[in-house]
Amino acid sequence: MSEVSIRGFKSIVDLTVDLSRNPESEGHWTCLAGVNGAGKSATQQALVLALLGPRYAPELGGAWLRRMRRTDGSSTSDAVLRASLREDSDDTHLTLPITDNGIDLGTLSKKESISLPGLWDLRARNQLLLAYGPGRNLSEHDDNRHRNKSREVQRVMTLFDPLTQVTGAEAFLRGRMLAPAVKLAHQLLATVLDGMPITVTSSDAALQFKMGDALLDPVDLPDGFRATIAWIVDLCAAWSEFDVKAAATGDLSRLRALVVIDEIDLHLHPRLQRELVPRLRKLLPRVQWIVSTHSPLVLASFDRREIVMLENDEHGRVRQREVDRQVSGLTIDEVYRWLMETEPRSVALLEKAAAADESPEAAREYALLLGQSPEHSEDDVRRAYAARAERLRQRQAAGIRESTSRPTRDDGEPET
Repeated sequence: MSEVSIRGFKSIVDLTVDLSRNPESEGHWTCLAGVNGAGKSATQQALVLALLGPRYAPELGGAWLRRMRRTDGSSTSDAVLRASLREDSDDTHLTLPITDNGIDLGTLSKKESISLPGLWDLRARNQLLLAYGPGRNLSEHDDNRHRNKSREVQRVMTLFDPLTQVTGAEAFLRGRMLAPAVKLAHQLLATVLDGMPITVTSSDAALQFKMGDALLDPVDLPDGFRATIAWIVDLCAAWSEFDVKAAATGDLSRLRALVVIDEIDLHLHPRLQRELVPRLRKLLPRVQWIVSTHSPLVLASFDRREIVMLENDEHGRVRQREVDRQVSGLTIDEVYRWLMETEPRSVALLEKAAAADESPEAAREYALLLGQSPEHSEDDVRRAYAARAERLRQRQAAGIRESTSRPTRDDGEPET
């Protein structure tokens, strides 16, 4: 997929996102970033709808589709979603109009309305499309609500319904996965989870997980691991179903798909946030990824040309902001301040700083906070303050005036 153009969809008036940037990094990645409400999820939903087309998108429900059109309170705009696919140097444009009648190809030219359905069918046959919303649940209870939908729609349903289980959840939880899917998932998870407090083993049809010497069922995994393992296993299961011959080779580098993930950092510990994207780049170089994140550690994994920074203008309309420097060269605090426009210091600390001028007690509390560091605990700082106060008392008792020069730090005490 090389580009998505969105008009009149949810909060988006008019937005075009280039998905074909070619940085030096491995793989094919696009990362959507921005505050809540900046249009990340809407952009992902729009591009998935544009790829599903008139055969599959109506399964989401006509009322839902009509409701997704942008309204300003007094009028509702028809939505037009356009996905551009590039194969070698040839571009294919899939245009999906949504009106009060639902999906309405009659608003297109006669030539488009005749040719486009065949192009959508060709895309579905040749491209595995997967999408994962921030729910991506694993539950021991069966989810039958979407069982009558097509496989194409089931594979993206968590992006539209946060209570939906990932498609392959039942086989995963019941130990009924195809052997090629188990083999691929085992390989992928063994590398992704390397160095983490969880390990993966496998039998012919099932994956097993261990933390220390405890054996855990998938549904009992900690949230962060469960949310990530769920979509990784589902990706391997879907590929094994979509391309049986390639999956049977067990070669992860042959896995091809378009994968959309909303909040790829969901529930993850910072260490795995930092390492997840670089590991996936190497393991799955032929997958196109379109992800979103709120994590500066994830953002620092991307070339600036892979980052699509979305924001709201003064009228609340979604627009794209240019990223003109490499985020990977910034510290995490700098990513917070410059790219995410957020102060990295806690509000609690800033409130104590503001109160420090109000009373000696508040000033002492603020100084106590500033004296703490990864090397010095609160007790270390209190002892240092007490030792300094005692030295001052002894000098005053001896009639020696304390020097006003800055003290040296050769005693290893924390700075005050």
